[in-house]
Amino acid sequence: MPQTRHPVARRLRAAVVARIVPRGGHGHTLLSRLFLRTSGAPRAGLPDPWQASVRQRLLVNWLTDVQGIPVTDGHVAVDPPWDGAETCPRAVIAQDRQTGAMVLRDRDAAAIAGGMARLTGALADSPDAAVAYGDAICADADGRVAGHWLKAPRPDPLLVAQGLLLHGLVAVAKDAPGSAALLAALRGGATLQAAMVHVADGIPADRLVHCAAPVAVCAPPRPLPMGVPNLPDPLPVVSILIPTRNAWDLLGPCLASLRGTDWPRDRMEILVIDNGSDDPETLAELGALAAAGQITLLRDDGAFNFARLNNAGARAARGDLLVLLNNDTTARDPGWLRTLAAHALRPGIGAVGCKLLYPDGDVQHAGVALGIRGGAQHVFVGLRADDPGYNHLAAVDRSVTAVTAACLAVTRAAFDAVGGLREDLAVSYNDVVFCADLMAAGHRNVCVASPLFVHHESRSRGKDTDRAKRDRHRAERARAIALHPDLFAQDPFYSAHLSRKVDHALLLA
Repeated sequence: MPQTRHPVARRLRAAVVARIVPRGGHGHTLLSRLFLRTSGAPRAGLPDPWQASVRQRLLVNWLTDVQGIPVTDGHVAVDPPWDGAETCPRAVIAQDRQTGAMVLRDRDAAAIAGGMARLTGALADSPDAAVAYGDAICADADGRVAGHWLKAPRPDPLLVAQGLLLHGLVAVAKDAPGSAALLAALRGGATLQAAMVHVADGIPADRLVHCAAPVAVCAPPRPLPMGVPNLPDPLPVVSILIPTRNAWDLLGPCLASLRGTDWPRDRMEILVIDNGSDDPETLAELGALAAAGQITLLRDDGAFNFARLNNAGARAARGDLLVLLNNDTTARDPGWLRTLAAHALRPGIGAVGCKLLYPDGDVQHAGVALGIRGGAQHVFVGLRADDPGYNHLAAVDRSVTAVTAACLAVTRAAFDAVGGLREDLAVSYNDVVFCADLMAAGHRNVCVASPLFVHHESRSRGKDTDRAKRDRHRAERARAIALHPDLFAQDPFYSAHLSRKVDHALLLA
């Protein structure tokens, strides 16, 4: 969080913000509206130092009023030094006398008051758990409250592998797999972040338990490198399904961008599902490509139904891996298919999407969170392609509840296991419900961080602006929520402490 170096200016700014910003984000005044949006989040137009001060004040209010954690002059109250703790080169090891669990923290982290008890309590409440971890408060160079890392209810193996989940402060059951190796690594000089990556690799995700409360104050996390999953040899046949209607100015560039795809030509097919095109140029171009064997052309003249069109394409496809792709996308990277397939072909994986960019380079999609603004929303929209986002989540491969079907890879086995896309959701939410169906069937969905495609969002179909389209959208949203009410009530990969109005902002009301 950027701060003015001059301490007098910083203290003056903090004093002004403390008088104007309401406690807990409630009871806004005309003056506070200069700093806060209706949702309670800081206004985007504020200069960076003022943004930082407002965010810090809101976080301090949340810690004191909601979490009951004292904060003095911007510093969070921490536990006293642990009696009998072993100090390693880069970590500290203590043992809980009641449970025998090891409590581990990085040397540059501190246990928030009561943090150790919260973690050991979480282990005691979950007898099968091997590791307990909690949320973290990020501190600036002066040790003052500067940000938060509020983690999702469900442990994500991808974030574990990149060291973003198990760092700062963790509790490890005395009989947890790899305990001896963990201690040896810490005593040998490894950081807790790096040591936990290797230990957690042998621990099933269902033996990791999340304590949904701040337990540590530490520096903002940084991801560790993660290896790319191996692809099988030989590579499977891939079928790319592209529904379209007219709009050759979009479809033409889309198909042209796929010609450079780094995948064997004899193991990749492109199926264009033509939904009633009547434009002479489009019909002529599609006919020529089909005659040349470059695409397989299917015709469906019924009313637009995105789910039905893709299901028809899947039935006609010969591939073991399906890629659903919008006609208004263009590939940016010849290796796009290898990147998606490396995840999609792993056991237990359902839908795999990627970061999509608007033509100007801003993020259009980096995963979907459920429960945002009453439905489901793309997250990190508007960031630049290389912006790491909230605690680097926009810059790493991670598990998500849903990805958009504008670019979605899934094995045929997983697609068929849930019956494809639900055709009673003709336009909206069919991709979200498809991903939710996959989760209900035991699969995990993934969004890769690489910006693989540009997406000219909804240009060929148009926006939902007229009343009939808005009514249809509301009806399909209600249907989606009725099908998966638990996921819409609490997205398992989005913290309950985060806003449902502004993604990854602190929940203030």
